[in-house]
Amino acid sequence: MIHFFPRFSKTAADTPYGQALRETGAEHQIFAAAVTQAYRYRLQLLLLGYPRLAWTALSMAVKSLLLARPRPDAVVISSDVEALVFALVRLLPFAARPHVILMPFIFTERRSPAVNRARLLYYRFVLRSVSCAICHSALEIERYRALFAGCGADFVFIPWGTHV
Repeated sequence: MIHFFPRFSKTAADTPYGQALRETGAEHQIFAAAVTQAYRYRLQLLLLGYPRLAWTALSMAVKSLLLARPRPDAVVISSDVEALVFALVRLLPFAARPHVILMPFIFTERRSPAVNRARLLYYRFVLRSVSCAICHSALEIERYRALFAGCGADFVFIPWGTHV
């Protein structure tokens, strides 16, 4: 059983995404929510977007890892915030402990060495809580394996546009 957590629509099962999932034949459940991350200013994202995302992720993690039956073998999430929230919920003694798949994963370098170092440390922490990170380029796999060696996440490539 795979649990998917799209954030683009509350009714994701009725979208082309949901239809494509059904066509795969894989046993799955969709936990959909509409959480916008498009803000005009970065401060709005920090003060409004991330707290909403974290709250939604907590709600979905509880539904998936504690309440859903059958328990998931894997969960597919799409942000670092969700990865951290799911990691916390998985720590509960009675929670399911599925593989956590982060899709998509993109790590971009910044001009400032201090900012780069801080981001690298943060994403190393995040990647310790996921089993797999899906990249959009085969070239990224080797780069990420070197950058995030020892984090425990496996990096795989899925061509752009094949979210399902």
